Amino acid sequence: MPTALQLRLANHADAPFLSSFGAQTFESAFGSRNDPADMRAYLAQAFSLQSISNEIAVSNAQFFIATFDNEIV
Repeated sequence: MPTALQLRLANHADAPFLSSFGAQTFESAFGSRNDPADMRAYLAQAFSLQSISNEIAVSNAQFFIATFDNEIV
């Protein structure tokens, strides 16, 4: 029987997922309106694993992860 949808605060272990997901969704939303080289440079900086890890570590930034049956959805 499936479990309920769960919402939790992201932690350091979620950084790789958030980095990849964030870059993909940002590029999907804004890539066609920007120079490809500029987009690559921005994504590499803003969504790097280090940048996302730092964001998660900041006490005034909160990222939430939704899971269903222990899988991120």
